[in-house]
Amino acid sequence: MMKAGTVLITMVLAGLGVWLLEDTEAEVPLQESAVMASDNQRKAASEPQPLPLAKQSATEPKTNETLPVVEIPEAMTAQFSMVAQTFEQELHYPPYSQPILSADSPYLTPNRFAEVEMPVLDGKESAVLFLDKYRFFYPEPVPFKVKSSLPILGMRYSLFDIASREEVARGNSDWASGEMQPDESSSTQLRLKVTVRFEGGSDVLTADINYANPVAFVMGAQPAYTQQADWMIPVTIDAKKAGLYRLRANLYREDGTPIAVLTEKQKLSEGQGEIVLKAHQSVLSGKNGVYSLKDLQLERMSGRPGEETQYGVSKVGQIELGELDVDALSDLPYQPSEQERQQLQFLKHLAGEA
Repeated sequence: MMKAGTVLITMVLAGLGVWLLEDTEAEVPLQESAVMASDNQRKAASEPQPLPLAKQSATEPKTNETLPVVEIPEAMTAQFSMVAQTFEQELHYPPYSQPILSADSPYLTPNRFAEVEMPVLDGKESAVLFLDKYRFFYPEPVPFKVKSSLPILGMRYSLFDIASREEVARGNSDWASGEMQPDESSSTQLRLKVTVRFEGGSDVLTADINYANPVAFVMGAQPAYTQQADWMIPVTIDAKKAGLYRLRANLYREDGTPIAVLTEKQKLSEGQGEIVLKAHQSVLSGKNGVYSLKDLQLERMSGRPGEETQYGVSKVGQIELGELDVDALSDLPYQPSEQERQQLQFLKHLAGEA
């Protein structure tokens, strides 16, 4: 039987998770990696890595609100303390302009397909199903290939709608590669099933992918300008459907170094509109230079329970922003919101530090 203390901690963590995620702009992106498996052996892909932290001191939150008394086992307080330190350091940057401090940041590979080597033929050998990316956009084909320690004699393959289990495309190949072309009406969530004929027997590999019919397009950007501590970058969007959109892009220096992920939400009407990304001075390190935007990701967010997130696509590979004179920016540090301060104090309270 589960102890009462464990139940209490579980409830606290669940409530805390909802609160910390509420109204957050700069979520670490889901590592949108497909899941692949051999026959019935399905394995989840790796989870996203946490955003690296900046080594700065934070402004202490101030609030007169009385926090609830929560009994936390001593072994748990150290974990809450680490979470509080992480959150406190992240508050040195605005949620719309977060630094990229690691080459392994999930922001740099937002549409990655994670290959997983799987056992085949009762575990005697192995095989890997490769795709270029996780999310495809109509009318793109879906190419793939299989690599194995065994010779591959041929393949049969199909794409299925995960929800309805209906087949939307099929094909076969005498080689270790194939390609399928879903139609415009294909469901967003599809499963690729490949029956591979090896020398020594056959086995099945599967992978889940996302196939989206774009609801909006990134067309380019207007000239950037400075406003207090932010470099303002107006990005032009052509929306086929009205709704709340989220745009995320990585800011790069001229030498190819990624320095920040920029995120902004904006309600758009059907037709041409704009989402203004902002690069805060804190991520620019006081350096002048030529900058560009890459790795653009556009989403039409769910407006009600049960409504799926829809996606847009960029018609430009990167957006050249030109040269920035950082002296034109204010050097004022970011001031966390009252909600962010309360969240930090609650974390410190759970850690026994407040």
